[in-house]
Amino acid sequence: MDFILKKIFTAVLLAECFVGIKINVFIVAVFLKKWKELKSLDTCDKILTCLGIFRSFRMLFSLIYYLLIMYFPWLIQLHSFLSATLVIGMFLSLANLWITTVLCVFYCVKITNFSHKLFTFLKPRISRLVPWLLMASLLISLIFSFPAGWCIVHVELQNTTVGAMNNMTTPDVLILNGHNRLIIFFVPSLFPFIICCVAVSLLIKSLWMHSIQMKSSGTSFGGSHLEVHFNVVKSMVLFLFCHVVFFVSACFTASESQPRGSPWKVLSSIVMNAPTFLHSAFIIASNSKLKETCLEMWHGLTTCAKT
Repeated sequence: MDFILKKIFTAVLLAECFVGIKINVFIVAVFLKKWKELKSLDTCDKILTCLGIFRSFRMLFSLIYYLLIMYFPWLIQLHSFLSATLVIGMFLSLANLWITTVLCVFYCVKITNFSHKLFTFLKPRISRLVPWLLMASLLISLIFSFPAGWCIVHVELQNTTVGAMNNMTTPDVLILNGHNRLIIFFVPSLFPFIICCVAVSLLIKSLWMHSIQMKSSGTSFGGSHLEVHFNVVKSMVLFLFCHVVFFVSACFTASESQPRGSPWKVLSSIVMNAPTFLHSAFIIASNSKLKETCLEMWHGLTTCAKT
């Protein structure tokens, strides 16, 4: 039963990664085309482009990893293979968390109307700070990803035959130290996770209070301006939910609480990829440029299919 479940979950994971890569590559391609035409990009578009690139890389990494494990299972016993996959996987996960945090902070500073000195200082400067924040995010992610390669433990198995004086030693078995791996992932990812949650919470609070003020001042509840604010609130609530699900599932995956051959290990990877998959799809649906390009492509495909 576990073997069948693992095959089903692996197929779902590979399909999810494949579609997720296409969605994020589409986002990156549209913004790069826009940059080529206008020779510039809005700050928000720059962050979304960077986020799309690293989401594509993370899903491509998951796709390649599970394909290699499926067709070359002996690779899982190689120290160099496990070390490389742990470091790369940790770097891509941390990079996605930090870039997401930069996006949340940018939205929070730009949209909210708080009078605190920090917001007053950052509001006119945040656009110039974003490239530096992105570079710092990647550097921090790279530094904190290297310790993940130390989470491999060598276990030497010895079989003693009855009545024999010598031992027969089998090849070394490599296992992952799940406790240390969880700590190594949890400590550097907790800080951006808290910042992101606080930024989204402040943004939701500010937009909600502003919407209530607009309604109480006599503005029509169905007005376009008020509708935009409520759409942003709904977007941020979805964004926060996806971020929490990703963080919890990533911690569960990093802890190695399930054996590597377990189908529930594959299921945890599906859950971990689902929030970024859904949020990338939501970005396309909520961005007019991306939505328009997607509809044009769909219209072109359907036209070609009919002819």
